[in-house]
Amino acid sequence: MLRLTLSKRISTTILVILAIILLSYLIPYLHRSNKVLYVGVDGYSAPFSSANHMGELKGFNIDLAKAIAKSLDAKVEFRILPFNDLEKNLKQKKIDMIIGPFDTHNIVLPKDYVYSVPYFKNNLVLIKRKQDRDSELLRRNSTKGSSYCITDKPHVLTYLRRKLSDKTIKIYENSQAALQAIYLGECNAIIDSYSSANYYITKHKLKHLTIISLENTTHYHLYRIVLNLEDISLKNKINDAVLYMSQTGQLDKISQKWFSQKSTIREHILKDPAFRK
Repeated sequence: MLRLTLSKRISTTILVILAIILLSYLIPYLHRSNKVLYVGVDGYSAPFSSANHMGELKGFNIDLAKAIAKSLDAKVEFRILPFNDLEKNLKQKKIDMIIGPFDTHNIVLPKDYVYSVPYFKNNLVLIKRKQDRDSELLRRNSTKGSSYCITDKPHVLTYLRRKLSDKTIKIYENSQAALQAIYLGECNAIIDSYSSANYYITKHKLKHLTIISLENTTHYHLYRIVLNLEDISLKNKINDAVLYMSQTGQLDKISQKWFSQKSTIREHILKDPAFRK
């Protein structure tokens, strides 16, 4: 009888230990499965986020948000909202963060929010046919009669007026129309944003074009994730995730998918004052 009681106690103890071990694995898993990161996007900002007629989202920012959520052991749910409603929904805590093409370079940011380190740099680029000389396109008073195709973007027009005021400018509705124009010989080169130019060239697999970065200009944008003021802890985790993805090549992989180029943001991440503040 004593041996039977002892045996039962040993069996009970073993079961308790096994249950504790199982719970130690199960509880974090359940906690992770229940954690959801609600991300606000406008769904009309290709190549960063765009939605088809079924409401399915795709884009650079969509892939980035999914990668961030994975690094935080969280699920991600997107809320497609009009651009002007994103801020209101963040204030009302209907979403945890906004990820969109928000320019934060040389702009005084509202103090009502906190911002992540930059995750994307968007600068001006020149697109030309491979056979044309770079120097002729970028110098004043050269290639008499040369013209530029551009889209109706104020920062592009400002750059052209300041740097290449002697050139003829032809304005097109969008980047795709401008790229078609250079193939038709309607202009000698295009000046556009890095994101638009590389996206359309990647999407349509355009050949015989060369992209030259205009890095020395002041016309570049830094995009950041926007969070509520009290979400410092979440901001720090996002910063760590973006830096980790930059260091391990994950950010390069996403960038290659959408722009056929590696990410150019790492230098800005490392020296950004948003880290741990």
